[in-house]
Amino acid sequence: MADPATLSMAFSIASSVASAGMSIYSGVSNANAAKAEADAINKQRAMDVAAERRKTEELLSKQQAIGVSSGLAGGTGSLLENALHEAYLGEMNAQKIDYQGRLAAYGKKQEASQYTMSSIGSGVGGLLKGASLFGDYLKGLPKTPSTSSNPLRSYSATNWNIDEMSKRYSLLR
Repeated sequence: MADPATLSMAFSIASSVASAGMSIYSGVSNANAAKAEADAINKQRAMDVAAERRKTEELLSKQQAIGVSSGLAGGTGSLLENALHEAYLGEMNAQKIDYQGRLAAYGKKQEASQYTMSSIGSGVGGLLKGASLFGDYLKGLPKTPSTSSNPLRSYSATNWNIDEMSKRYSLLR
């Protein structure tokens, strides 16, 4: 049976690797959620822009109908100037809605990118912590073969044969 120090080290390393895996999984999940939110914002943006343009078209149609029913010519004079002004204002509103939607979607895509990069960093950090713990464990091994109660410690840190060790011994035996 492995000594308590070896078991403690094995569990510490396993914990670091598991923590790295969970960090990566969490980051990828958050990134996917942010991407989905960006897609939803883009769809809503497109619908809002279309609705604003329809609203402007309805207003222009209504104004033209009122003008024509009053006896004014639809394509001339103040009725035309008013229609052009309303069309301009309506398109400006639509462009503003489009810009704000694109900006919000871009922000969510950047958030997704940050989640991805953060998860990669956390994952690599966790793996490096596990490697560091393993390195610290190896530093504690005797430099010359000895007859320790732990069979893993009977090998020198400089002459490890990993294949042979894995066949003969298990850290969690």
